[in-house]
Amino acid sequence: MKDILMAESIGSLYSEKKDGNVDARFSSQQEVAGNLSAICRARNLDPRFLIQAQQIHATSVKKVGAADRGKTISGADALITDDPGVCLMLRVADCIPIYLFDPLNRAIGIAHSGWRGSIGKIILVTIMNMNTQFGSNPNDLLIALGPSLLDRYQSLREEPLQAKLPEWRQFIKKQDSEYTVDLPGFVKKTAVLAGVKEENVFLSTVCTAMQESLFSHARSTETGEPSGRFAALIYLKTMT
Repeated sequence: MKDILMAESIGSLYSEKKDGNVDARFSSQQEVAGNLSAICRARNLDPRFLIQAQQIHATSVKKVGAADRGKTISGADALITDDPGVCLMLRVADCIPIYLFDPLNRAIGIAHSGWRGSIGKIILVTIMNMNTQFGSNPNDLLIALGPSLLDRYQSLREEPLQAKLPEWRQFIKKQDSEYTVDLPGFVKKTAVLAGVKEENVFLSTVCTAMQESLFSHARSTETGEPSGRFAALIYLKTMT
């Protein structure tokens, strides 16, 4: 497991292949439960406190709390909370897991941003929801973008949909007859335009397809290796 957003009052991390698959589409529910329990135990977390987003590649943000422990929240691609008694979770392979922390109001969020979510600006929708629900000022937020499929690995033979949107132009490159799209770069700019300080948005340099210790849908499609998902987790630590 790797830590992602360094702050004393929260835990934020992602698991690795050696920690096991966390998606029941790729192994039994019993195996997934065992893997999640082991991941939680390693951080002194109660696995019963996990709350997962369904992840439908949309931009719906749901506020959750203790009453949602153990649930998968229908229709959600982002979760937010100010409850220290829960742990928010995504299942990831190549999409961007976005970790958000408001240190003043002690609120957190996690968002799943693939190409659809990035076009839909789920990062902006999540920031707006944290402002509405917790009074979070974007200027105070700390945000980390976890490992994802980076532009240096992917290549598209057809012009991407984003090419028709002027705000995406600086994030699309064409070489010969192929295109690359810098999703993390666009997501970071969206956060900065929303009022987050540029120095408070941290980008992972880890590409899921190139990092064999992580699951990658793109790599498994290319190599035929077993598919799976790793966990992205964020939680508030109990104040003592």
